Amino acid sequence: PSMHTITDAQWSPTRSSIFYTTKMDGTLDVWDILFKQNEPTLSMQVVDEPLHCLRVQESQGRLIACGSQNGTVTLVEVSDNLCTQGKSEKTLVSGMFDRETRRAKILEARGRAKRDARTKSAQGEKGEKPTTEGGTGESDLKEADPIDKAEKDFWKIIEEEKRRRDRKFVADDEKAAGESGAVTDGELTANATT
Repeated sequence: PSMHTITDAQWSPTRSSIFYTTKMDGTLDVWDILFKQNEPTLSMQVVDEPLHCLRVQESQGRLIACGSQNGTVTLVEVSDNLCTQGKSEKTLVSGMFDRETRRAKILEARGRAKRDARTKSAQGEKGEKPTTEGGTGESDLKEADPIDKAEKDFWKIIEEEKRRRDRKFVADDEKAAGESGAVTDGELTANATT
């Protein structure tokens, strides 16, 4: 790939996977993101001076006007393959953008989790309470992290369940002790006569 500066870019109005770029070396590049993402699908030398702008024909997408540094406009005609959309092209491009958006969100979340872990460990070594940006304490950090919040809620429920069972156990013991230690009227009468 060329290291020349890109001066202008425009999506094809007729093909959702194609866009065009002009560069300082006078070339017009055609990019098809379904075919290649790292380099142009086609690169053509339009003039021997820097190209500064381009415009693609809105209706058919067949003609591209490229403007150079000295004011010359060159009209380039592209083949039918570059201006006729395939049946599933729009769906494929939309799917690719959705996947890349999800991927970017996952990578961002991983990066944020790593930063938080580094911050926690660094602050733990210093004996400080972890804080979030603009936050004032540990509770702010835990509220920001859904895993920490879920874990905290889990242990809270477990503790409440333990207390409930302990109360029930004590109540059952008291009830059992009351039943075995309670003297019935018949026993009182029998004990009194003897």
